[in-house]
Amino acid sequence: MIDSPASLLNESGDRFEKRPPSWVLVVVAVALNLIWALSYPVSKGLISSIDPLALSCLRIGGGSLMLLPFLSRRDFPAHTSIKDWSLLAFMGLIGCGTAIVLQYTGTGHSTASNASMITGLETSIVVLLSACFLSEPLNRRSIASVAIAFLGVVLLTVDPDSLDLLSSKHLIGNLLLCISIVCYSAYTIAGKKLITSWGANAITVLPFALAALILIPVYAWYDPAGFQKGLHLSGSEWLGVLFLAGPGTALAYLGWNWLLHFMSAGELSLYLYIQPLAGAIFSVWLLGERITWTFFAGAVLILGAMVFGNRTVPTH
Repeated sequence: MIDSPASLLNESGDRFEKRPPSWVLVVVAVALNLIWALSYPVSKGLISSIDPLALSCLRIGGGSLMLLPFLSRRDFPAHTSIKDWSLLAFMGLIGCGTAIVLQYTGTGHSTASNASMITGLETSIVVLLSACFLSEPLNRRSIASVAIAFLGVVLLTVDPDSLDLLSSKHLIGNLLLCISIVCYSAYTIAGKKLITSWGANAITVLPFALAALILIPVYAWYDPAGFQKGLHLSGSEWLGVLFLAGPGTALAYLGWNWLLHFMSAGELSLYLYIQPLAGAIFSVWLLGERITWTFFAGAVLILGAMVFGNRTVPTH
């Protein structure tokens, strides 16, 4: 059994002086992406009976409560700056709150298979943002992969019978999912800028806590009836929420930020290809979603773009 990310701190409290074996990093990266892949059909099933905003509040609020015990003084640097706190606030408002709300709202107007496959955009977007904000290498191959991946999203969106894009029932949902992916990518970049001085637990817990403190009161004020309804769920619905808040949020985000200590943002993005493939398989298996020829064609382009754009990403 692999130790949890929190238990991999050394006894002296210094953070990650020694790089773990490569196989540990690979296993953790694969496991996290499988958890996120399973979250797509789980969330789609819940959205049929729970408002997307309510589900977002439950996931973020529950995840925050589960994350708080992992926070300790040694996760904070000796000196903090306004820039650090601004990045943490950005991660909370954009990478946690906005991204999750857009993801669930978009999934409600699309399919779990589409949502998981559109995740493939994150690989190319992370590489582009890494070049812009982290000075990581960028090449023409990476730029071309973005165009190929977006063409794949277009094919996912068009109606398979009429080939009409603008009247597609998934157009709005897929657009929201694309914006959500940009927000998630920005979260990864902001976390990478902080990870050299902050502990993984701090840059995981604090953004989610901030998102919860803002999103939950605003939603309770905006839609009191919907907020109350979101608290009265069946046993199976609560199990789904617990999965999204626990493994899908607390464990997965702790692990992701822990991996950023040892892997570049571009290198880590290579493992994101697992989400589209596994997410589509889980969605067909658990929800019985139908795979059309346009979905298959779009999936080939997105997955091809992920491989094409990252063949030259440097590793440690």
